Amino acid sequence: MTVIFYAYHETEACHFNLDYFVNFGGILPEYDYIFIINGRTCTVPIPTGDNIHILYRENIGYDFGAYARGLDFFFNDSKSPFQKKKKGFDFFIFLNASVIGPITHHSKEWDWVEYFHGRFLEDPTVRLYGTSIVCLPDEDKGTRGPKVEGFFWCTDRRGLGLLIGERTIFMDHRTKESAIVNGEYGLSNCLLGKYGFNIGCIITRYQGMDWRKEINWSCNDLKHPSRKGSFYGESMNPYETIFHKWFWHHQPTVHKEIIDKHIQRKKKIEHVKSLNLK
Repeated sequence: MTVIFYAYHETEACHFNLDYFVNFGGILPEYDYIFIINGRTCTVPIPTGDNIHILYRENIGYDFGAYARGLDFFFNDSKSPFQKKKKGFDFFIFLNASVIGPITHHSKEWDWVEYFHGRFLEDPTVRLYGTSIVCLPDEDKGTRGPKVEGFFWCTDRRGLGLLIGERTIFMDHRTKESAIVNGEYGLSNCLLGKYGFNIGCIITRYQGMDWRKEINWSCNDLKHPSRKGSFYGESMNPYETIFHKWFWHHQPTVHKEIIDKHIQRKKKIEHVKSLNLK
């Protein structure tokens, strides 16, 4: 079984992304979702259901503080509905509201969760999988080498256990730098750097890459691939990443025009479906 942890903080961009998630195929009935609302405010109507759980908390700790709260609810809360069934879960997806998705030409009912699970299982050496990977330079505080970018990632039960065991990843980070260095980059530093597992991502160009080999540690000229025009001179395609980060503070948007056209197309399809039902 799979559970999805979704970290949210109310901003205009995050509202836009979550609204898409709940209305265009993000929520599927066969999976459990834990939404963690940093700041206690969420103006997007999240559907109700036995598989949907919403936790409200103070705006502290950034995304990994939110995940820590979600994991505590999942594993430790005596009132949690997961107490009797948590041992049956073997796949865990984490994402925040800075990404929009699933972006796909498939129908609204397309099982994006199973798609990522299948991609994760393709390589048995992989314990951490995401939408993109950045290679950091020697001088970066996050340590040199490849890191799965932290806005969307997934792992299995063994991988999650090792990450929780670090005790420096899922916590209320006091600064944004700590949230990035110890939280986001801590994922890869733990599973790749400490335990020697491979990591992976959905980008076609990186398929079959063994990130344990240092010969691969200078990918993309050490640039963050998710920024505008910074992936080998281009911008990553939302239809390839499926969950796409289009907004960066104080930087140009990344393929927002594709996102807008995609949403218009989805709305037209839903409108036609509604007419056919009448």
